[in-house]
Amino acid sequence: MICTSNYSNKFNSNSRVLSISVDGGSEVGFRGEVCRELMPTKNSFEMWKKNSSGRTEKNNNTIFIEEYYRQVLSKLDPQEVYDSLDGSILVCDGGAKEFSPRQVVAAWFELLLGMEVPEVKSNGGKIEFCERDKFSKIILYNILKEKYKGSGCNSVRAAYLNEKARQLIVASFDVRDEEKKSKLKQRAVELKQEAIYSEMAYNHNIETIFKFF
Repeated sequence: MICTSNYSNKFNSNSRVLSISVDGGSEVGFRGEVCRELMPTKNSFEMWKKNSSGRTEKNNNTIFIEEYYRQVLSKLDPQEVYDSLDGSILVCDGGAKEFSPRQVVAAWFELLLGMEVPEVKSNGGKIEFCERDKFSKIILYNILKEKYKGSGCNSVRAAYLNEKARQLIVASFDVRDEEKKSKLKQRAVELKQEAIYSEMAYNHNIETIFKFF
């Protein structure tokens, strides 16, 4: 499981805590690992923080999510990123109910992978779950719906899985080794089957799909 939190929480030495802040947490004295692939671009982050154009908070945050997804998250495979970070705690500035980049990352994992990524805090050495603001997930969901609007799927997770399956089929065309080609095609079949289940779950019980909203 991946969790999210902020710099004010002190976790035990066995916890793998990674900063996704643009400055790697240096401003607050963080000395842990840094996850550069999930960092927002410096330009988009500074534009969001300064908000020199005087946008409303909602509009400013929405534009940041759009840019963060376009410039960073859309170029990554959420499953590969999740697997590489499994068991870690992703941190940046801001309280549990305050808007922050980690909320966007958590929403990205939850919407496309169906994984719960809880917000946590440290309380006397114990980890407690916190309620997270839902704004980031709603906005990112709308972005993903627009991206996959021609997919024929109602579920963004199903659309994502079908796209991954398509990419594997295309990749198999260039593979000469028959065993490797067969494995790619088999994985594509598995992803398509998983997409069918995701779409069925979405269509028959939307509350299950949005249980983390």
